[in-house]
Amino acid sequence: MRSLLLVAVVSVVFIAIDVGVTLLSLGFYHAEGFHFNATALREQFFLQSPLRDYSFLTSGFDFFVLALFRVCIIAAGLAFVVRARLPPAWVLFFTGIELTNMSYTFTKLLAFSEDANQLYYYGVWFSEVWNILAFAGILIVWQFVYRSKPLIESVELFYVHAGRNADDVESLIPNGDSPGNTVTAVEKPEEEDRLSTFKHVVRLLSYCHHHGRWFLAGFFFLSIYSFARVFQPHYTAQVIASIVNLKEMSELFKAVMIMGGLALVSTITGGLRGGCFDYATALISRKMRGDLFASIISQEVAFFDETKTGEIVSRLTSDCQTMASTVSTNVNVFLRNGVMLLGSLLFMVTISWRLTMVTFIAVPLVGFISKAYGAYYDKLSERTQAAIAAANHIAEQAISSIRTVRSFACETNECERFNENLDKTLHINKKKSVAYMGYTWMNEFCDNAILVGILFYGGHLVLTKKMAVNDLFSFLLYQLQLGENLYNIGYVFTGLMESVGASRKVFEYMHRKPRIAYDGVHKPDLVQGRIAFEDVSFCYPTRPTATVLDRVSFEVNPGETVALVGPSGAGKSSVIALLEHFYESKNGRITLDDMEIENFDHKLFHQRVALVAQEPVLYDGTVRYNILYGCEEWADDDEMIRAAKLANIHDFIMETDKGYDTECGEKGVQMSGGQKQRIAIARALVRKPAVLILDEATSALDAESEHIIQEALAKCSVGRTVIVIAHRLSTVEKADRIVVINKGHVLQQGNHKALMQDPNGLYYSLVQRQLLQSQSSDKLADQGESHA
Repeated sequence: MRSLLLVAVVSVVFIAIDVGVTLLSLGFYHAEGFHFNATALREQFFLQSPLRDYSFLTSGFDFFVLALFRVCIIAAGLAFVVRARLPPAWVLFFTGIELTNMSYTFTKLLAFSEDANQLYYYGVWFSEVWNILAFAGILIVWQFVYRSKPLIESVELFYVHAGRNADDVESLIPNGDSPGNTVTAVEKPEEEDRLSTFKHVVRLLSYCHHHGRWFLAGFFFLSIYSFARVFQPHYTAQVIASIVNLKEMSELFKAVMIMGGLALVSTITGGLRGGCFDYATALISRKMRGDLFASIISQEVAFFDETKTGEIVSRLTSDCQTMASTVSTNVNVFLRNGVMLLGSLLFMVTISWRLTMVTFIAVPLVGFISKAYGAYYDKLSERTQAAIAAANHIAEQAISSIRTVRSFACETNECERFNENLDKTLHINKKKSVAYMGYTWMNEFCDNAILVGILFYGGHLVLTKKMAVNDLFSFLLYQLQLGENLYNIGYVFTGLMESVGASRKVFEYMHRKPRIAYDGVHKPDLVQGRIAFEDVSFCYPTRPTATVLDRVSFEVNPGETVALVGPSGAGKSSVIALLEHFYESKNGRITLDDMEIENFDHKLFHQRVALVAQEPVLYDGTVRYNILYGCEEWADDDEMIRAAKLANIHDFIMETDKGYDTECGEKGVQMSGGQKQRIAIARALVRKPAVLILDEATSALDAESEHIIQEALAKCSVGRTVIVIAHRLSTVEKADRIVVINKGHVLQQGNHKALMQDPNGLYYSLVQRQLLQSQSSDKLADQGESHA
């Protein structure tokens, strides 16, 4: 209970200090120096004059009312704590209160300035400054004291230990979980991990330092441009004053010449500034895309099982472009308008601090509107990018499988799916448009209200001889420039919010740590090819509850050919995926030459262990590029031709017009299935691997080509370890050893002859079934010939 007592003490102390300082400052509303005056305090509380004599221009009683309002907020927060409830995170609410209070404070200062003598009252400045600081203190107490999770937990535990039913305590969690779970469930984990908008903006802007010289050059020209633009309203006002006051032609000519020179300087430096920042945009876009692609390509295979290809491509293209444009272009706009804004404010303060204060009255309101709009726009932008990514995925999926789409006449269906996602994007963009419309209304209203206020108050100052007419002209021109600067900065703010929404997923991918670290350093000079699986269990990350392999153990000796046999879904391909280190096993060890495979150097391991997949993928490039893929640095054309001959593809390649420079097309579409598979075999053989993995490598070949490939592979297998996944009896029966797998378990091991001696074994039944299918096919062929 000490925590609750401490919070109560903090609350009371804060209230006492707040009310005390507020009352104390009212006692200094006099011109008699720095000492407390009880009479002045009584006058502020209308104890010596009726309430009807209250004057907004002279009374500080308003600050006492605001202090009482702060007392109410403190009491509300303390009530939440006493009831063991976590106060809501009213950051936006408190921000609005603080900014509104600042506007009111500025207005009150202008009211006091109507009687210049009041500005010499120490109490006026005490009240002004403390009023702003006290509201900031309210936010700090609310967020870091009342919203302290350990505090709420200790209060709940106190109620439970005191004998109060836990169900009677209003839980932190809406679904009424037990008190012990309240602290961890107050906020969703994804919301805790979600970076704030400010941190995302900082992360975006951090890319600027990578190409700092271009930004430095751009900023140099930008400074000259802004400096020239800042002086233009001053000399424009001189021109107007010369005309209005009927001054000499020489003064008019001088002002016009200076304006012309400033315009020339701003034009030249403006172009140089734009060129530097535009090139910086291209550099940053390249850097972002490079970083994102490097991060994505290093992720484990399970990441690509879970993430859609179209979404990744969308992040690499549209999202990165949006981010790069924001970082460079908006930095340009922000710096330019920021420098001009500061320069304009400096001139405005020197002309009339009172009119400048009128401008500042509306700035907090504009800031609050921008913050509220930015938070909403950030979420909408993130949803927009997600919808675009989903639409891109559908388009990529349909285009990459256009033959399947055409063969099933599903063009209309794919268009409908794509349009559905476009409609979702349009719906979100409609919300963004409505939000932007409201934001524009408020900004325009504030700008016009400021202008009207300046005209009214400026006229008042001129009529009361507190300001010259020429100064009012100059101030109005600077006010118009200031409005333009604020509008452009608001545009930058909108762009930043859009970029923050686009960048969330990009940075999530960019900073994601691969779950499998390919950072082994073992580089043996000789790899013998001894492979061992020891009690290996595995389940795919996308299906964590489905066990694919359960305590699988077997060994493959150097130079031995081992066939993995079993029905579909038995786990054969999973064994290969683990051996290739695409995934990591849940438990157990996989070793190569008695060294765990994760300890091997990534490049060397996949040079010594080569895979020919069941469905080989060729890249959009030449035959030479596909065969030498990944080994261009150390393999020459002679080794490429030797591997192509072993794979029985050399003759076909030489019959083409361009030979090894023949294009394969995207995913090898210009090659037949057998040709693609033989190129993939050549791609594996050119590496001279110690371990060769053949996953149904001859399944797409005709009988003659298969026979030739089998002979070639037999030659290549000498001195190499070969692991074969095959269903054809002709391939399996020649293996030195056969490992029979079913439902993730190793059921049998041995050669073909030994396994056929067990009629109750799975291997025997698989062979018999294949023989029956072969005999049935032969009978059908004979019947066809007899009918012919």
